[in-house]
Amino acid sequence: NAYTSSNEYVGILKSTTGNNNFYFNSVNISGAGVSSRIVNTCCFKRTITGTDTLRNNIFYNGRSNSGSGGSHFSISLNVDSTISSGKNDLFGNGNGYLTGIAKTTTANSLFGWFSLTHVDSNSISLNPNFQSANNLHINIANPSGLESKGYTITGISNDIDGDVRPGPAGSIHGGATAPDIGADEFDGTPISLDMGVYALAKPTNGCHSASDSVSVTIKNLSTQKRINNFSRNIT
Repeated sequence: NAYTSSNEYVGILKSTTGNNNFYFNSVNISGAGVSSRIVNTCCFKRTITGTDTLRNNIFYNGRSNSGSGGSHFSISLNVDSTISSGKNDLFGNGNGYLTGIAKTTTANSLFGWFSLTHVDSNSISLNPNFQSANNLHINIANPSGLESKGYTITGISNDIDGDVRPGPAGSIHGGATAPDIGADEFDGTPISLDMGVYALAKPTNGCHSASDSVSVTIKNLSTQKRINNFSRNIT
């Protein structure tokens, strides 16, 4: 949605004691210049404990505050136990975005979320490049880190449009080797050498000078198992 009033929006709400599986969902929460009131939004929210599994989902919260305001999460858990979660895309890029919250503790990065909950160790955080805020099919103009990056789920062989997983049929761009992440199985170009910043290791919180060194944790998201002689200077 693109409403700017400060209301609570939740994409998927899990509020029963039953055990549930959440596979191949695409959730987009949007809206810029959200008015200042402490109201949170969340793509996936669990309020009651069960034994739950999350696989191959896109949880994109692009909602953005005009100033101070609520937090906008990809994922929210009442407790960080009895849940298995992996190969999801947890992403947001607005003012007020945080990756997740477990009980009352927040995480502002994918690495922070894994450190807090010990789930989503093989998940990613990238812009899924939806075709629009209301059309959650993937734009295939550029290579995609979602292509062929999902788990194979027994009993699920088609996407929301009925396209075959992995696929779709007639794919020509080198993917279709495993299911795509999200509701849309698309003919994307896979990224063979795929690595990205996973966490900011240094500097830590506080005031720093303009000449401080910056250290980041790099995560390898590709099928390439070794990267030799890699170095970068960041200024």
